[in-house]
Amino acid sequence: ENSFEIKKIAPIPVALIGAVVVTIVNFIFSLPSLAMYFATSNPWGGIGYFLGNTIGTLVFTFIIYAIMALLYNFLRSVIGGVELELE
Repeated sequence: ENSFEIKKIAPIPVALIGAVVVTIVNFIFSLPSLAMYFATSNPWGGIGYFLGNTIGTLVFTFIIYAIMALLYNFLRSVIGGVELELE
């Protein structure tokens, strides 16, 4: 049988990977908003939004992913872990 259970998730690595990936996607989707700020002659507002949105996404996503990993580690013994079937 090739079924394995995830016993523990390291919070920092998963939070770092998740935060970087989500921030990159958010960065891409923020470009049209930045362009609209520049089109309406408000470049400083656009730069502030862009930096605040990007940094905020990185920080808060990191925190959320770390909390999720800690919750998984705590709740695995109570409700069971995630099982993976590998080939």
